[in-house]
Amino acid sequence: MTRGEIERLVEDARIGWRTRDADLLVARCAEDCVVESPVHGLIKGRARIAEIFRAWFSAFPDVQFEATDLVAEDDRAVMFWTVTGTHNAEFSGFPATGRAFQIRGASLYTFSHTQIVHERRLYDFTALLMQIGVLKAKPAP
Repeated sequence: MTRGEIERLVEDARIGWRTRDADLLVARCAEDCVVESPVHGLIKGRARIAEIFRAWFSAFPDVQFEATDLVAEDDRAVMFWTVTGTHNAEFSGFPATGRAFQIRGASLYTFSHTQIVHERRLYDFTALLMQIGVLKAKPAP
């Protein structure tokens, strides 16, 4: 993909998150795209990936996404991002806590032609769970 095509993908991500449009977020994914996620494990296929986005939009209805940096070369790109929101509905089996979170992460994309064929998401899920109050850390002695 060209740098311009990758930048359009990032803009689509911004719009998709802002409008909570799972279909837009997966529009550039190949039908058999694979996503590796700290929360959801191995996610296979465009339809299943869209379900995961919808679960996030449901659990965190005020979720905000900000792409902060982009590095691209040939058929790969890394997008660094920040996601914030408030836990207002069930998420991964945890009932709503009403608590806010902020996580920073990165997504490593592999492209074939103009489609995403693989994405590896890297972020600290433990920090998210601690911020929304479903995981407690013991204080240091």
